Amino acid sequence: MGDVVILTVPYEAHADTLRAIKDCVFQKVLIDVTVPLKPPKVGRVHLPDGKAAALEASALLGESTAVAAALHHVSASHLADPTHPIECDVLVAADDPRAKATALDLVRDLGLRGLDAGPLANAIALESLTPVLIHLNRLYKSQEGAGIVFTDLPNAPRPRSR
Repeated sequence: MGDVVILTVPYEAHADTLRAIKDCVFQKVLIDVTVPLKPPKVGRVHLPDGKAAALEASALLGESTAVAAALHHVSASHLADPTHPIECDVLVAADDPRAKATALDLVRDLGLRGLDAGPLANAIALESLTPVLIHLNRLYKSQEGAGIVFTDLPNAPRPRSR
């Protein structure tokens, strides 16, 4: 297993998966992409007991694992096709500077603009935007998945070429 682990599982499997990999992610960076969706109402925000999946991950794994929340707003269909142009920004939240820098670098390596969204507590907002995007995709019949672009950030980093 490498130095960075990306966790993207259905929320129902989140805690069990974290318990299963806890020893393997010791002193590594975990980028949590999990969104606490509650089928069948996936177009509605669901705040779990721990307020956000990434916060629950951090609490379960402890201080020895640096956790970042990222990539919640990029459609899986976009990520599955490396030739597909992705026209959205990626918010990254983390308390640990190494986790945040690692996640932002990974996002830029994907050719996307990564934006520092503040502390891990802000994962609540990041994860909560996903059901809104799902709602928009359904309502407006998006074929590929809506994304978010933030404007008027002149000092924000530029994405790297894919």
